[in-house]
Amino acid sequence: WSALRKYKYWEGEIWNRKKNGELYIQLSTITAIDNVEGDTIEYIALFSDITEIKGHEDQLQKMAHYDALTGLPNRVLFNDRLQLAIETAKHDQKKVALLFIDLDRFKEINDSFGHNAGDEILKTVSQRLKNIIGEKDTVSRLGGDEFSIIVEGVDKAEDVSILAKKILNVLSQEIMLDDNTLYISTSIGISMFPGDGGSSQNLLKYA
Repeated sequence: WSALRKYKYWEGEIWNRKKNGELYIQLSTITAIDNVEGDTIEYIALFSDITEIKGHEDQLQKMAHYDALTGLPNRVLFNDRLQLAIETAKHDQKKVALLFIDLDRFKEINDSFGHNAGDEILKTVSQRLKNIIGEKDTVSRLGGDEFSIIVEGVDKAEDVSILAKKILNVLSQEIMLDDNTLYISTSIGISMFPGDGGSSQNLLKYA
């Protein structure tokens, strides 16, 4: 309304509601029509329903940034979030911890029980990791059986060590696959910003 009063024109995307109550996104252009005295007497609005287009955009965005199997951020989004965490830590004079997690002998599980079993294990591991981390932290799947966790606002290295031990404990618990009970072990590498480097590439390398 502010733009219409000032410029007599507005264009943008808004949520609207159909007569049946269904919400949808519309691309709208609204033009104010004035009389000879310059007073606005009516508005002409043109719109198109772009809900389906926006849905496709969201789907493509998700495919580009999230792992299809686990729903976790993928390597692309991981790199973005790690860089953002580093910039935030510089500003707040805090530390960032990066945990690099690798499942031991995962190939043997795939060879023995099949890739479907391997996929179920990866999904179970993903859920267990999500249940552990804090709200501000990010767990990602970098590919294969490799995961990472970005821990922001770290005060003491001991806190990261406690988290790593918790991860080792949680991931060592049994996983039921049909009639099989499986156990996995995990290796974890840890690097810290700024002590181990100021770039996301160095932190990942050292971890």
